[in-house]
Amino acid sequence: MQVTMRKKICIAGLSVSLIALAACAPSSDAVYTQFYRESGALADTGAFGNSLLNNQLVQTGERQYTFDLANRFANEVLTTVNFAFNSAALDAGARDTLNEQAKWIRQFPEIRFRVYGHTDSVGGTRYNKNLGNNVRMLSFIT
Repeated sequence: MQVTMRKKICIAGLSVSLIALAACAPSSDAVYTQFYRESGALADTGAFGNSLLNNQLVQTGERQYTFDLANRFANEVLTTVNFAFNSAALDAGARDTLNEQAKWIRQFPEIRFRVYGHTDSVGGTRYNKNLGNNVRMLSFIT
């Protein structure tokens, strides 16, 4: 009887010891671990200072803002306006595309945009240059 009582006491003592050790184990809960970290660690999710870092990268040339903006433009609006052969007239689809492009560009008044146009190789150089100028002017007026 004494041996079984000793076993029970020993098992109880081991159980209490294991529970005590488990209570001392480090917790991954942010509320309990905040006392061991610097102040404000719970509030800072890692994004603090990103706007300052972005400005610094743009100003030092390490981030190409214009390249990122050009990619965004290409993803958000149609970038190409096509004209009928031998014509500088805009159809309804071309007008809609130009209006969407203009609306997008107006969001960034501090940026200068360039408009490029190309003609095909049919016809002479002077004729294509005049046609291209007419298309460009019509695009700006719209």
